[in-house]
Amino acid sequence: MTEDKAVPNVLPTYAEARSVLAPLLSAAQLLGLLQGAFRSGLLAATRTPASAAQLAAVTGIAESRVVNLCRVLEAHEVLIQTAGQYRLADPWLVLTTPNGPFPFENILALTFAQMKILTNSAAGDEDYWALTSDDRLAIATGVTSNPASSHVLGMVAKAYKEHLPEMESYPTLFYNRVLGLGIKQPATEAMLDEIIELYSQHKLSLRIPLSPYAQPCDLPAWLNDRGFKQTGNLAKMIRGNEPPPRIETDLRIKRADASDAAQFGDIFSRAFGWPGWSAQMAEEMIRMGIVYGYMAYDGDVPAATGILHVSGDVGGLYHAATLPEFRRRGAQGAIMARRIQDGIDLGCHWFSTETLEEKPESPNPSYHNMLRTRFELAYLRPMYELQPNPSA
Repeated sequence: MTEDKAVPNVLPTYAEARSVLAPLLSAAQLLGLLQGAFRSGLLAATRTPASAAQLAAVTGIAESRVVNLCRVLEAHEVLIQTAGQYRLADPWLVLTTPNGPFPFENILALTFAQMKILTNSAAGDEDYWALTSDDRLAIATGVTSNPASSHVLGMVAKAYKEHLPEMESYPTLFYNRVLGLGIKQPATEAMLDEIIELYSQHKLSLRIPLSPYAQPCDLPAWLNDRGFKQTGNLAKMIRGNEPPPRIETDLRIKRADASDAAQFGDIFSRAFGWPGWSAQMAEEMIRMGIVYGYMAYDGDVPAATGILHVSGDVGGLYHAATLPEFRRRGAQGAIMARRIQDGIDLGCHWFSTETLEEKPESPNPSYHNMLRTRFELAYLRPMYELQPNPSA
């Protein structure tokens, strides 16, 4: 009898507690509904006003079900119903536009994949590596911008315009380089003289990494005749799409999204001792989703960065940087392995990266990380440098 009397006292308490959970369950259900509505074409069909019958004809869904779906979406202020016709509310028109900076379906898929990571993590299981390849792909693409979007192109142009004067005045050869000379078309002496004149006007040093495939074959001699000095070699590395090895680290590896952009830029610039504008450039690159960014954390403290750039079926690995106090803890090897796996999930068949040539007198940890993740040396690319004429 005592237990029976306790039941009525428990139920009101449970009902109150359940009210805390209700909006969370409703939000999760809405996300599922949005994903289905996007895939069926219902959201696209309501970009302009349409009746339930018209929506049923476009999507192939029974009209009665269309009415029910639209009513639920209207209750969540996704749709607006006027005179028997449904259309997307203004915020949802922006979110789902094909020309938007971030594809809407990718945002939803990222959210569901992140839910699985959190489930695995809270259960004490492996988080990222326990995901399916489809879920890993969703994470890799979820915060990546739409390269065809006019919004993204405008943001890129704005960022470069803002920082161009500072880039021109900073002497680092990381930025003051000419890439691809003699590759797409044979170089000419007039072309080379035009490049030298451009840099001379700003009294800047100039570096030209010269591919062995650059044309014409007289190009190295032309550089020497104009005062360029060969100052070393870049080791150009390549690998296929075989799975990367697991690289152990006590650091946490994370895909960087827009909320991590400022930290990414800060770590990248501080690791190399470069000025603040280089941090802002790296930050914008991550914020706009131009590349796939990655970071390593010691707890909640950011420690290292890296990016993956995908072009067709080729993935390029760049911007590896680790703060001095976190080096020799496996950060870059683990970030490299993660980027390779994500690139494979994105459809990459080949991967390339580069670092300074390994020499007995100057060992290069980056080179060894590349070998550990099964990169091979493709060739050495000589670097030619020209210093400004102080009397010019």
